[in-house]
Amino acid sequence: VRGILARLPWNELVRSAAFARVVAMTVGFAAVFVPVRLAIAARCAITNCYWATDVALSGLSPGKVAERLVAGFPLAGWRHSLTVIGEEIALKRLQDYAGNWTTYLFVALLAAVAGRAFSKGLRPLFERSSGGLIRIGLALIAVGSMTALLTVLLVGLSKTVQNSDWPIGAPWRETLLVQVAWAFLFMGLLMASASLLPARFKQRWGAPAAAVVVIALLGASVLTYYTNDQYARLLRSRPEENAVALVSASVVNFDTSEAGERARCEVLRSYPRADRFGVLDMLNELTNRSYGQPFCDPATVGGYPSGFADDDGSPHESASDAMHAAGILRGCADDPHRFCPDSTATKAYAIWLVNRLAWVGILEPGVSDLLGTEGELTRGDLARFLVEASDGLGPVTEPQGLFADIGDGAIATYAEAVYGSGIAEACSGDPLRFCPGERVTRGELVTMVARTFGLVHS
Repeated sequence: VRGILARLPWNELVRSAAFARVVAMTVGFAAVFVPVRLAIAARCAITNCYWATDVALSGLSPGKVAERLVAGFPLAGWRHSLTVIGEEIALKRLQDYAGNWTTYLFVALLAAVAGRAFSKGLRPLFERSSGGLIRIGLALIAVGSMTALLTVLLVGLSKTVQNSDWPIGAPWRETLLVQVAWAFLFMGLLMASASLLPARFKQRWGAPAAAVVVIALLGASVLTYYTNDQYARLLRSRPEENAVALVSASVVNFDTSEAGERARCEVLRSYPRADRFGVLDMLNELTNRSYGQPFCDPATVGGYPSGFADDDGSPHESASDAMHAAGILRGCADDPHRFCPDSTATKAYAIWLVNRLAWVGILEPGVSDLLGTEGELTRGDLARFLVEASDGLGPVTEPQGLFADIGDGAIATYAEAVYGSGIAEACSGDPLRFCPGERVTRGELVTMVARTFGLVHS
């Protein structure tokens, strides 16, 4: 960027000290990074690794790249943070700031610094040369664009992002870096615009344009800082965040005594949602490998409660417990941890569940597209999806007309396939009916999915 601003020819740019430092840092980084990645790959070939950031190419990649690019856009981040925090809480906190004298002192100091910078730096810069500002603006735009695009390209290929449905503006690991990239872009655009405006109109417009630049940048920075700060405060107030800190400390300072295990079990027992993704199994695997004993034995008195409280004796208990233990299934409520097997399953919930299967590697990314997005999830829709998504299950080529309410129509090829394989049951007998238009419950959805993909036996 410095070379471009100085208008250095390319042959001089590559011989500059700055270019040499970039090359040296790149080589030094690669010398450490490549062997470490190879060692990690070798270990992951032997045992299970963290697969959430694995690369997965699919038709979802371009859309997810665009989504993550928008997620770092300040307006989207402000809107999402306010939605999560709650507009009433955010307004109350703003009122708290307004009633604090330190706020006004801070604003006064910023105004003084901005005014001084404008009078001593920006105004003379505007008056001397508009071409230089345009070059600076273009350089900043280039840096911001490259930073944003490279970041979201890497993130958009990850398995986690492709199999998650975050709302626009919801942060993930790359969001802060993309926000910085957007700040470069805005700064470059504003500087270039402020430089062009006086030339397009009159020179006297240069000062107001510069003032707009300063106010816009300052306002955007303060709002971004505020929403990020409030969002972080909200996350730190949630029990899960405390549980993460306590679990991490317990793993590092591992107490092998019985009292130590009871204390670790109590940490997990206090936060039921901590095991929605199979955390207990992963922790036990980690500590067994490192210390020769589990993090928390489920049989320990006061240990972590497994499964759901409302599916005992249900025909869907084995499927829901198996998918919960595999880190796929979430419950519907806590205290106690419940699954709500008799509640109607929405299509959005079915898509989320299928994406979770893709996330853990059971299905390919993008297979949830077979469910569609419109309408309700019916037994007929689910039967068609399971047949089309499964490698080991195919439609019946010559339907036998087993179901009185279907006959031998197109839906019969799917209904008879899942019925004959023991995946789905008839909705009634004498005569046998499949009820293809009836909505699916959460329990039916989980049971049929678990049977189809081998998580439980039919």
